[in-house]
Parts: sequence; structure tokens; C-alpha cells
Amino acid sequence: MNIGGDPADLSYRYKRPKIIAHFEHNETVIDNIAGLSRALETPPLYIIKFFGYELGTRSDRNRLRGRHNLDVLESLIEKYIKLFIICPKCLLPECDIVKHAVMLCRACGNSVVCRDHKITTYMFAHPFY
Repeated sequence: MNIGGDPADLSYRYKRPKIIAHFEHNETVIDNIAGLSRALETPPLYIIKFFGYELGTRSDRNRLRGRHNLDVLESLIEKYIKLFIICPKCLLPECDIVKHAVMLCRACGNSVVCRDHKITTYMFAHPFY
């Protein structure tokens, strides 16, 4: 799947895998969180915690409490991409989250403080740089 850009463009440079998940007991397990994280160049724990905050549920490593529809998870990953991966200035998915939850675009050099979302508190407390 394309990260930003035209979804119909088959030769678009920035791609990510679709979310693959299964259910165990009363949990949704995301099987390809590592591949998704690698494609988005963001820590897997940021993605899982974002899902947890958005769904109002407990999250841990690659698990979310409760049974969650794949369509809902896909829409949430798109929201995460719009908030933390795509540069608001040049619209390319070239942003890195650097010190104190500031996004720095590798393409145009734009720097933006991450939007007001509960996950930014987690990013402050658990930096990955």
C-alpha cells in the first residue's frame, strides 16, 4: 500500500504492507508490526501505543486488548501516517521523530512539533533516538 500519494499509483516510491492480524482469546495480535514499523521508519511501540490510545484499550508489544476489525486498524494507521510520518509542508513521508517529539523532514528540512495527541506524552517519556 502507498504511504500518502495516489493509492492507484503502482510505481509510487513509498510503500507499506497491509496490516496482518489474528485473534487470540480476547486480544488482537498484529503479526507484521515489525515490517510495518520498518516501512514507516518508526518504532513499533509507537504504533501499538497509538492504536491503544485511539481505541481506548490496553496495548503491549504487538497485542491490543479486544477484537478489532482490520478496516479500523487500517484507518488508524493512515491517521498515524498523516499525523507523524507525512510532512505538512512538502507532503512526502520523509519525517523522523527526533528529540522531544519534534518531526524533522528529510526531504525539505521542515521541522514541526508533533500535534496534540496523547501519544506525544509517550514519545517524550520513551524516546528512541
